[in-house]
Amino acid sequence: MVSPSTKRRAVKLVIETGLGTTAEACRALGLARSSYYRNHAVSTAKRQMHRQIVALSREHPRYGYRRVRTLLEVGGPVPTDCHLIMEAACQGDETLRLARQLGYTPVVPPNPPRLAQWGHDRVVYCRRNEIERWFRRRKGYRRVFSRFDRLDCPVLRRYRPGAHL
Repeated sequence: MVSPSTKRRAVKLVIETGLGTTAEACRALGLARSSYYRNHAVSTAKRQMHRQIVALSREHPRYGYRRVRTLLEVGGPVPTDCHLIMEAACQGDETLRLARQLGYTPVVPPNPPRLAQWGHDRVVYCRRNEIERWFRRRKGYRRVFSRFDRLDCPVLRRYRPGAHL
């Protein structure tokens, strides 16, 4: 499987060498032209934060997001312009204050009955769904793999030869 960034580089090479047009190269490589033209600029602070999260997740594969947050908190200051995407249930004043003290920009929609409303970045908050789905898939894989260890003995005991005659 080839990543989209590799396909973009290949399309760029085809165009620069004059072997074909953008449409032909994208069609041959199975890449949408909109994906080729889209600018994927990521700030260095976000890239650094992503590297830290991945490194901590690999070092501690069973840690959830709360423990990873604690490790990041202990690890030092947070890069500037780093968002903390929070659930709507975590919009308490103390939680928001702590997030700001740690250097994060909290992203959580305010509860409609609250008197003090604040603005939030809807695009960043919508990314929360992608993150939650990733954690759900990761936990699902762990559940599938650990389930075999727990269930093989009862299954074997239940279906012993001659047990249900």
